[in-house]
Amino acid sequence: MKRLILILFIFVSSVSILFAQEDNLKQFTITAGYAKGLNTFDFEDFHGFHIGVNFYKPKAEGITWDSQFSFNVSNDYETRFSITPLFGGRVYFNAPDSKHRFFFNLLTGPALYHFSGSDYYETRLDIGYAGGLHMTTDKLQIGISIESIEVIVFKFGFHL
Repeated sequence: MKRLILILFIFVSSVSILFAQEDNLKQFTITAGYAKGLNTFDFEDFHGFHIGVNFYKPKAEGITWDSQFSFNVSNDYETRFSITPLFGGRVYFNAPDSKHRFFFNLLTGPALYHFSGSDYYETRLDIGYAGGLHMTTDKLQIGISIESIEVIVFKFGFHL
């Protein structure tokens, strides 16, 4: 629990520093999505969901920063849960005044993982990650990304 509190403190501190900058407008996007397990030798076919919040500069050009706080849950013979406060970069492929903007993001940071099955459970602090391709309009965002606990997430989001 102490680790989770430390992770949340670091994430909130990072976001506070970003708010203090005198840059152009910053924006939040809330995303939800369907998560499907990557077919690796470790896991069976599993499914779940994603809920996340991204904080970024929507009118940036080229390379800029990006942050995400997300929850990923999936299960098959075991339940997997991750909480990830992530920070990294975003690369925009077209101009800020385009009706449809396309970007790639790559994020990393601490992650709290919890695995549980019929006769065990494990909780650990590890490295989290997310990266994917997305398309955004004035109000909506859709995308596909690969995220912690080896899931591919099909996301749909709204800008706040």
